[in-house]
Amino acid sequence: MAVTDINFNSDKILQCPFFDVFGARNEEMMDIMYMRRMYPKEMNRIQKVVDEVCDSMEYEGSMMYDEYPDRVMMSGLCRHVCDKAQTDNNNSDIHDIVCVMLCNEMCRRRNKRRYERGKIMQWQGEKWSL
Repeated sequence: MAVTDINFNSDKILQCPFFDVFGARNEEMMDIMYMRRMYPKEMNRIQKVVDEVCDSMEYEGSMMYDEYPDRVMMSGLCRHVCDKAQTDNNNSDIHDIVCVMLCNEMCRRRNKRRYERGKIMQWQGEKWSL
């Protein structure tokens, strides 16, 4: 069975103790996937757009990985997600929810990147290096 044949929305995947596609972060990833399945339908649709936008920003030098992302950049990204998800950009509640979802997803990916980089750092004499 190829990884592409696995139904990630299946409850059976959560019961399989040997499923370790995500490495040491398996438990955290499974928890996130499980909780996202409980999102209301509209929020689930928006989360997919947030994921797509973040996927497009996952490259070296991306503003997603800036040490201190600025409020103007985040506001522009929120508007972009709202436009792409075809939500009412004038509805401040929806806009705020999109901003929270985007901030959470970016934070998760930034932490994941730090974790992955930490795994490959090695001691070189008197300092750590990649």
